[in-house]
Amino acid sequence: MMSMDVENTSSKGSQALVPALAILRQRYSPFGGAEEIIRQAVDRLVAGGEASVCVVAREWNGRQSSGVTFVRCDPPYLGRLARDWTFGRAARRRVAGRFDIVQAHERVPGTHVYRAGDGVYRCWLENYLRVIPAWQRWVAKFSPYHRFALSMERRVYESPNLRAVIAISQMVANDIVRHYPHVQDRVRVVWNGVDCVRFSPELRPRYRASILERHGVSADSRVVLFLGSGWLRKGLRAAIQAMADLPPDAYLLVVGDDKQRGDYERFARRCGVHSRVVFAGPRTDPEPYLGCADAFVLPSVY
Repeated sequence: MMSMDVENTSSKGSQALVPALAILRQRYSPFGGAEEIIRQAVDRLVAGGEASVCVVAREWNGRQSSGVTFVRCDPPYLGRLARDWTFGRAARRRVAGRFDIVQAHERVPGTHVYRAGDGVYRCWLENYLRVIPAWQRWVAKFSPYHRFALSMERRVYESPNLRAVIAISQMVANDIVRHYPHVQDRVRVVWNGVDCVRFSPELRPRYRASILERHGVSADSRVVLFLGSGWLRKGLRAAIQAMADLPPDAYLLVVGDDKQRGDYERFARRCGVHSRVVFAGPRTDPEPYLGCADAFVLPSVY
């Protein structure tokens, strides 16, 4: 992947035979599911000669795709509200009039295609308010960031430029239509695909023994896997709490990372299960851990 300034790569008024596509993703992490979907889609588009692709992001830490242009868009900010606002404004300026299709994986108004990978913010916020303490609910209701995110989401769906909305599940599609009914005819459900060669039952005999040994878990234990980052949204606290109701030979294997990891480790101690909760850290290769597990749990807030 090459890094360069954005030029006028649109096929309009040129001899280009393929459309020019810009993808907006604020940060690319090698551990993220959404980033893996972007990478796979970009690889297919480029390999098939179906589009010329430019990724606009603050940073790109994953495996770079050959033939794809990377444009760094990293304006300074202080705080998460300014982070999202400055990126959205700068990214819009970078791509304005230069591409045939602009697809956003963030709440950036004015783009042609919006992938609602995180669902509907209004619905997420409703669920979030149900699971946090009362004093935090009061703070959250007056949070400038939540107000900003709701405003950006509304502007995304109200933009006259919006041609299509990608929902990652039927639930998300239903939520979009319920809150923004005027875009109903533009919503398409595109599920995340599963590579059945990469992820298969063959992983278990290949990896289970070595992963258990690596983390000091006995071979006859029952292993529940939690895989993901952003633990508040993914419901790790509920998974840890549930461990207290499981037999002593059950272990929770947490693969991923979070800025508040220390809080979750202390919570496991308070629940009396810290010896059976293994924090394995982030991994770019989830296959060994999926092969090790007897069950998978993801009690997401939304």
